[in-house]
Amino acid sequence: MGKAKKKSFGLGLSSEPYKNKKQDEKLEVSKEQSQDTFTSKVENKTTKKSYTKNESKKPLETIIQKKNIRKRMPQRPATIPTDIYVSRKSNFKGQLFRAKKLLMENGYPSITIHGLGAAIQKSINLVLALNDLTHNQIIYKTTTSTVQLVDDIIPDDDDKDLESQIRQNSAVHIQVSLKEDVKKYVLNKNNLPVKR
Repeated sequence: MGKAKKKSFGLGLSSEPYKNKKQDEKLEVSKEQSQDTFTSKVENKTTKKSYTKNESKKPLETIIQKKNIRKRMPQRPATIPTDIYVSRKSNFKGQLFRAKKLLMENGYPSITIHGLGAAIQKSINLVLALNDLTHNQIIYKTTTSTVQLVDDIIPDDDDKDLESQIRQNSAVHIQVSLKEDVKKYVLNKNNLPVKR
């Protein structure tokens, strides 16, 4: 006798749909896990402290301490007419024409442009603008240095004494002079004696 075929009645279930159910269950579990991780990430983000532009991430003590510091003016050596000190607030155009006047009209052999800290870039730009204004007829020599600045720490209590702290800041000194042939031309044109 031959082998009889098994007949499936009614439901028409096979092994394939059973595999699909397992895959569906795995997908549902992974979706639930992803939603759990998403909600936990959202909770973590909401529990973290948000900082605005005015707030910093530094501790509160350092913020209070910064408000109680008074910066002293940097010490300068005795100035001469050919020294130009550049600051962030100084008028760029006024200093440019002052430098040109000292070199071209007053006949000084050289001038020195000084910049400290944030004014370093502005002082370099001043020399480059002066170079363009004189059509590349100047020679400049740059030196850098470090300057010690003193800050006063004002205490919260009036009974305590003032304290001071020393910090370092970068400085640039640019010596600018006219080229030799231009210097002779300017002196002859303005009938000026040679200044040394």
